Amino acid sequence: MRPEHDRAPSARNARGNNGHTTTTSVSADGLRTRESCGTAERHMLGAVLHLRAAGAVTAALEGLSEADFTDPQLRHVFAVINATASSGMDVDPTTIVALLIRSGRVPEQLHPVATGLVIDLVCSVPVPASWPHYKALIVTESGRRRAVEAGERISQAALADDPAVALRVAITELQALVGVTP
Repeated sequence: MRPEHDRAPSARNARGNNGHTTTTSVSADGLRTRESCGTAERHMLGAVLHLRAAGAVTAALEGLSEADFTDPQLRHVFAVINATASSGMDVDPTTIVALLIRSGRVPEQLHPVATGLVIDLVCSVPVPASWPHYKALIVTESGRRRAVEAGERISQAALADDPAVALRVAITELQALVGVTP
């Protein structure tokens, strides 16, 4: 294995999250993502599938949105779980697989993949009761992604000829990050 300083920055390991190793990589859109976030996303969804009761699932998912998930498949699973629990229906893997397939967003040839994904989510979560920790990791990484994206839009606006436009973009982006509406 190459020494730490010799590795490409896009594949550098970092100690974080209470000493657990995370890997930072560059996604197709050029944003750095942390693989531990994808793991936390998977564990969170698996944990809520263990909760089963609609009220417990709704409470666990409160404050999360599809945009907080980096993987499009996990976004879709989150949306189905959230909609199911919000409607008052208890959440279980069989129901979620059926609703994923019925949603029409999963092509027929991928039905077994959807089934495998949900089973994997349920089986791979190490400690279902740790969902608050997984949720905190997701929220933190999602906030970082939003901040990076806002920074990129501010940087692009700063290159514009009109400094007033750049300032308006910066103010709007920063207000959006902190949840302030003009």
